[in-house]
Amino acid sequence: ARRCGSNAVSCDGGHAPALNTCTELVNRVRTSTLTLNSSPRSVCLSRSGKNCCISWSKDIGSVREADLFNAGKNVLDRCVGENNSGLARDVSINGNCLTECLSDRATGC
Repeated sequence: ARRCGSNAVSCDGGHAPALNTCTELVNRVRTSTLTLNSSPRSVCLSRSGKNCCISWSKDIGSVREADLFNAGKNVLDRCVGENNSGLARDVSINGNCLTECLSDRATGC
């Protein structure tokens, strides 16, 4: 059965972000003390014209950047290293269940 917090990862060939950029972004959110507002529902980094964005599926109010780390790291390791974008379903943040994505764009996956 699906359960919130399972962080079930699936990968996709479209909108694949750059591995180096995503690695830097995921490492940055891991140690971040920032809180993000509900809009935009993404945090992005651009290096040498290569984008990586972590986005999430629904407005749950403010989100601590560090709370995006666990699922983001899973997608980074499982998908981005294979030149794919990816998403994690059933991610638990602030008591909400949502989908978190790593791709080269801020909206959609």
